[in-house]
Amino acid sequence: MIAKTAHTPVNVAEVPSTCSKAGTAAGTKCSVCGAVLSGLGALPKAAHVPVNVAEVPSTCSKAGTAAGTKCSVCGEVLSGLGALPLVDHVLETVAGKPATCTESGYEAGSRCKVCGASVSAKVIPALGHDPITIPKKDPKCGQEGHTEGQYCQRCKKYVVEATVIPALEHNYVIDTADPLNYPPTCGTWGYETKKCTNCGQKFTTELPPTGQHNYGDDGRCTVCKQKKPE
Repeated sequence: MIAKTAHTPVNVAEVPSTCSKAGTAAGTKCSVCGAVLSGLGALPKAAHVPVNVAEVPSTCSKAGTAAGTKCSVCGEVLSGLGALPLVDHVLETVAGKPATCTESGYEAGSRCKVCGASVSAKVIPALGHDPITIPKKDPKCGQEGHTEGQYCQRCKKYVVEATVIPALEHNYVIDTADPLNYPPTCGTWGYETKKCTNCGQKFTTELPPTGQHNYGDDGRCTVCKQKKPE
């Protein structure tokens, strides 16, 4: 049988106590197995370090705190510091305020001058918008249009903004169906009528005679009958 070897003692320094945690006395323990050889007992907690705390007065909306003491090290309350009751509101009479589409109002009553809380005035909820639909307007030549929108009859504001659609430009093409649209000849005036494909607006332009005669074998123009100059 192998005999046990002796412990290898090592000194352990004292761990001082605080007011919130017990410390440990100095002593020795074995560096091999960790067994306590001497000392290392628990030390009593240190005394709190009291500091005075002034009273925090209550208001009508927030409870205050009574005067007392607490430890400046760990923060533990040593005496006092209990909650104080709310103080009374300082009332004033207020006129009523009508509700709007987006903001609540209130009836005539009383209000606290300190915190602004309504004590007896009944709150009137916001009314919400009363919208009417603004139909879409298509743009025309020289006249802007707009998208569909919504307008509140109560507050006179747009609930859904109507976006502007830019005005169109005229797009004129020759109106072949118009009876006034015929070409000039060598000796007569003609007319050209154009029509806008967007708005239907028309305008007619006079076209002067071409002067381009088509002379036949008889020496006269086959269109206007004018005799060919000698």
